[in-house]
Parts: sequence; C-alpha cells; structure tokens
Amino acid sequence: MKQIQLHRSYRSFLYSPVVLVILIICLILLGRATLDARGKYLYSLSKRDEAEGALRGVEERKAVLIDDLNKLKTERGKEAVLRDKFDIVKLGEEVMVILESEPKTEKVSGTVLSD
Repeated sequence: MKQIQLHRSYRSFLYSPVVLVILIICLILLGRATLDARGKYLYSLSKRDEAEGALRGVEERKAVLIDDLNKLKTERGKEAVLRDKFDIVKLGEEVMVILESEPKTEKVSGTVLSD
C-alpha cells in the first residue's frame, strides 16, 4: 500500500505545474541553442565556400605564373616579354600596322519576308 502511495506522490510531483514549467523552459533553451548552432553551421559553410573560391583563384594565378616563368627561361620568351611590355624592336626591324578596312555593304533590292 505504501508503495502505491509513493508511486502516486512521484506521479503527482512530476505532473505538477511547477515541473512542467521547468521542462518547458528547458525545452525552449535547448531549441534556442540548436537554432544558434545551425546558424553558426550555415555561416561556416558560406565562409568555406568563399575560401575555396579564393583558393581556386590562387591556384589559377599560380599556374599562370609558372607558365610565365617557364617562358622567361628561354631566349624567345624573354624577347617576347620585352617586346610586349616595352615596345622594343631589334635593329633593322620595322613596325607594320595593319588596319582593317570598313566592311562594304551592298544594297539588295527585293521584298522582305517576315514570319
């Protein structure tokens, strides 16, 4: 009999309004912490994507620089860089400028078909 009364007292304590309010407050705090963690997770994902994009840019730049460095190891590459950057020519060379002519338009007589 005492065991049944003890069981009822535990049950009445657990279902009391005070305990339910405490449980609801704990649930709200846990939910808030979960949402904060999710926000930090999403922020870190966006930062990781930005960092990966920057890394790809740096790797592309590295490839271009290695290619330029390999060009500078040859005489022809050195000459090409000098010609590009400083407009240098060898003795006896002349510069030839090629101008594009304006495209000629012809008048066509006839009717225009429309869709």
